[in-house]
Amino acid sequence: RLNELLMQAKEDDEARQAFIDLLEVLGSDNPKASEWRRKLASALY
Repeated sequence: RLNELLMQAKEDDEARQAFIDLLEVLGSDNPKASEWRRKLASALY
C-alpha cells in the first residue's frame, strides 16, 4: 500500500503530504520510516 502511495506522491501534492504525514506518525526513530523517507526522496528527485 505504501508503494502505491509513493507512486502517487511523485505527481500529486496531496498524496505526497499524506505520505509525509504517515512517516511522521511512525516517528523519526523508526527504521521503517527512515527507509520510506529515502524511497520518497529518490522518487521525487
